[in-house]
Amino acid sequence: MNPHDLKKLYKENRYVDVIELVSQFPEQTLQNEWDYFYYTQSFYKLKKYDKCLEVYKNFRQIFPKSSRLDSIICWSLYHSKIKQFDSQTDDLEQLQKQVDFTLERCSQVEYSPFSTIILKFVDILFDQNNINYLLALKYLATLDNNKLNDHPYSFANKEGKMIVTPSDREKWFTKASKALENLQFYTKCIECVDAALSSPVVFQNNNEYWLSYRKAKCLYQLGELFEAESLLLVLTNSFKNWNIYHLLFKIYRDTNRPKEALNVAALASTFDQFHKARVGLYSELATFYLSYDMEEQAELQIKLIRLIRIKEGWRSDKPTMDYVLREGIDQLTWKEVSRLLNIQWQTTIAENKHFLEGTIRIVFPHGQSGFIIDENGKSYYFSRRDFMVHNNDIKPNQKVKFTLTYRVDKKDGENKPNATDIMSV
Repeated sequence: MNPHDLKKLYKENRYVDVIELVSQFPEQTLQNEWDYFYYTQSFYKLKKYDKCLEVYKNFRQIFPKSSRLDSIICWSLYHSKIKQFDSQTDDLEQLQKQVDFTLERCSQVEYSPFSTIILKFVDILFDQNNINYLLALKYLATLDNNKLNDHPYSFANKEGKMIVTPSDREKWFTKASKALENLQFYTKCIECVDAALSSPVVFQNNNEYWLSYRKAKCLYQLGELFEAESLLLVLTNSFKNWNIYHLLFKIYRDTNRPKEALNVAALASTFDQFHKARVGLYSELATFYLSYDMEEQAELQIKLIRLIRIKEGWRSDKPTMDYVLREGIDQLTWKEVSRLLNIQWQTTIAENKHFLEGTIRIVFPHGQSGFIIDENGKSYYFSRRDFMVHNNDIKPNQKVKFTLTYRVDKKDGENKPNATDIMSV
């Protein structure tokens, strides 16, 4: 076989033959940059990424100023090292050197691994126990987010189910805004969120709502309490999450509106049964009750916190452990405390809401939404997320209480009343 057939073999996708030919006639076949390109690319096509890196070392000695293999080598580095990084066993500093090599050799152009590698490295940084937000922000700043893909990726998994993941630009906005918030660059974070929400990004996993919530947190930190409140109240019309009510509690507490504060605290507390996530809220709520001499309510919160810490094996916190509970509350079990607090929370919610009563008339096949008919025969659309306590068994003819909120109907664009704050009766 003629050693000069290297290009021909490569063009015919005969990658194994390319490698065989070079192994037989290395001096005759590897005479210029393009020969090395065909040889290295053949290894790459066969997913032999470590071999690509080996060839590159020789190539750099012969052609130290050439950039011919830069893209291939950076992709090989991504597949063999960066993508496979294990936070438990691999060296983060060594990984950073590999990423910096990419910064030196590649730029953010089409088919380049540049953005893929940077976003992967930032993901790895965010997976660390102690996140270096400043370092993450430094690498995110190397990317022009306007050049990143706006639309989500979709692919079929091994079971054939379609999986949709966020676009690169969505990842950039969510990571950058989180880093800015945690570094207390609140004004910059707000600017980042505003840019994200005005961009053409097609958001996944409710990230547009989480970004708005992050903006509200920054407004709160900047002392813009009423602007934060307005944003959160708009959010509650389309997105249900206890964190939103927790932040509203802080705003109402700080602006001396105790009735409103207790109402949203109750809404947060009854959102789901994942109480351990809300220990911070329950501690703030206990302090709030004590400031209004509501000792029994405060002690129930303190008892709940103690039980959560025991259940999870957490260390006791000094403020709640130092408080001496009355005997009747100190002896309560988890079940008893949960029942008493649930009554307390539901009573608070009921006092602050005008509830309608009705029956679930239709549940759509996917089980995520349907229609409720009130006592006057009027129908209201509902979504599973509108239940105040998550309900995994929504059935027709179920008696419920609910309030109304107005939302835009996607079919006709009109603002229509929807059922929300739904409770079984």
